[in-house]
Amino acid sequence: MKKKMYSLLLMLVCVFALTACGEEQIINNWDTSMMMFTPERVIAFVMEPETLGFIVTEESVDEAKHHYRQVMDDESPQMLAMLAGWESYQGSIEEIGNPRLDETRPMYFKAGSDDGVIAVYHVLGDKHQATIELAYNSYSELESVTVNVQLALSEAMRNAGVNTLIGMGTVFVMLIVIMCIISILKPISLALAGCEGAILGLFSKKKAVKETETSVNNAIEKIIEREEAEEEPDDTELIAVITAAIAAATEASAVSGAEISTDGFVVRSIRRIR
Repeated sequence: MKKKMYSLLLMLVCVFALTACGEEQIINNWDTSMMMFTPERVIAFVMEPETLGFIVTEESVDEAKHHYRQVMDDESPQMLAMLAGWESYQGSIEEIGNPRLDETRPMYFKAGSDDGVIAVYHVLGDKHQATIELAYNSYSELESVTVNVQLALSEAMRNAGVNTLIGMGTVFVMLIVIMCIISILKPISLALAGCEGAILGLFSKKKAVKETETSVNNAIEKIIEREEAEEEPDDTELIAVITAAIAAATEASAVSGAEISTDGFVVRSIRRIR
């Protein structure tokens, strides 16, 4: 019983700890006088650039991005962040449905990373609600603009399920492809091994024939040299060696594929050519 109580208490402590970690730290006294791009100016450019005298299109945004990447002065990173925020907002308009600022919930600052702050705007829509977060660093410089569409629990679960199925399906498809590649490589490797064995066998046969011919020639030369050195040469031994050499050469030729018959073959005499 005590163990169950301890386990329950530990679970409650973990739940409260996670709840505390999820709290937003609201900042009420952040000085906006040092901001070159104030939240009001940024949100107006992102949602309604016409009010600031800008006519923004996808082509003009691409040209502006290219320009600011080339210049890269103190203002360029903030301009790039604002242009990226406009693109993010344009991509979320259809999902939000007729977006507009929620006048009942004014903008507020919350703690950001590295001693910076995040300006939060709430947006109403016919389909979904959303928040637009403007992240500033500790020097009050705009770093990013993020549009977060707030989906219902059923929609979030459906999207999570679709993403999970896509991810798992991709993994299984790749595994099947790898298995097919491995199954194809096995017969290919066996065929290559067979070809390699046949080639090596052919080379070994040719090498054996060549070695046999060389050894026979060497033996004949030695006998001839010895016979020439003697006063009365005995042709019997020479005839026997020549007969054996011809028989060996005939067998080697048969190994290499030639059809040669030695039936009734006899060496009766030899004659030296001087």
